[in-house]
Order: sequence, then C-alpha cells, then structure tokens
Amino acid sequence: SKFAWMRKKKPAGWELIESTLDEYEQKMKDAVNDPHEGRRKCESNWMVHRLHYEKNRYIYDLRYRRDAISKELYRFLVDNKIADGPLHCKWRKSGFETLCSMGAIRQGDHNFSTTSICRVPLAKRQDKISPCTATGCISCASGDGGPIWWDQFDKALEVAARAKQKGGQKRVLEA
Repeated sequence: SKFAWMRKKKPAGWELIESTLDEYEQKMKDAVNDPHEGRRKCESNWMVHRLHYEKNRYIYDLRYRRDAISKELYRFLVDNKIADGPLHCKWRKSGFETLCSMGAIRQGDHNFSTTSICRVPLAKRQDKISPCTATGCISCASGDGGPIWWDQFDKALEVAARAKQKGGQKRVLEA
C-alpha cells in the first residue's frame, strides 16, 4: 500500500519532523481538493508542485545545510518516497540548486526536446515573463535567487529589471 511506511518502525529523530511533515501533507490535500473553477486546466496543479518543492526543500535543508537529521532518517524518508531523492541529488549539483521540479528538466515534456521556460534566466528572456504551464514556476534559474512562483510576479519583474540593468552596465564598461 502507499502508506505502508506508517506501520514501519521510524528512525530516531522522526518525532522532531513529524508535525511539519503532517502540515505539508494537510496542505497538499487541501491543494488537491481546492476548487478549480475559473482557472486554466494547468493552473490546478501549480500549488501541488509548489508544496512538493517546499516540503522537499525543508527536508533537504535539514539534512544537508543544518545537519539536523540523521542519515538513517533521511534514507527512511527517501526510501519511503516521503522525500524526492532524485530532486535532492540535482540540488547538490552546480546550476541546479534552485530547481523547482524534475519535470522542469525532463526534455521529453517540452517543445523541441528542451527544458522548461523556468530554467531560462529572466534577463535572457525577450520581454515575456510567464510561468511554466506545468509547474507554475516563473524562474528557477540559479542566478535569479530561487524559484519565483506564479503568485510572485512583481518579484519576477524586479529580478528581470535588475539583471538587465547589470547586463547593460557590463556592456558600457566593455565599450
């Protein structure tokens, strides 16, 4: 069964993160059951992708940034699919530190067998800033300061303006 891990013996430290994981699970259920009238079909899954990212970033930070959970507990979370192991592996690689989801880099899911639009830095886009239709991420390129989601459009415009200004200053200095 999907929740067979609930019957398994939990490693030490489980009680420290259990309440937070339960909160994420409840938010996920609410996002799935949220009415989607008035939204495009693709928009109904955006909150699910964002919550998946936030839960996994929480677990990743506990293990690799703060070293607050044991290797055994982390392995338990990955083995029982509570944490997304492949996403965590990508986050450890240079250039993928802020990747929003594995779907953003899966080449078969996008036009011309490339990656998602959210992987293109905001400064390099041609005046079109819009979220990825699959995930709702506007930008998860490394230079843009972390994932910028569909409800943070003003932040995306600020980041794009700053990046384009810096690009313009570099060209003036080179001339």
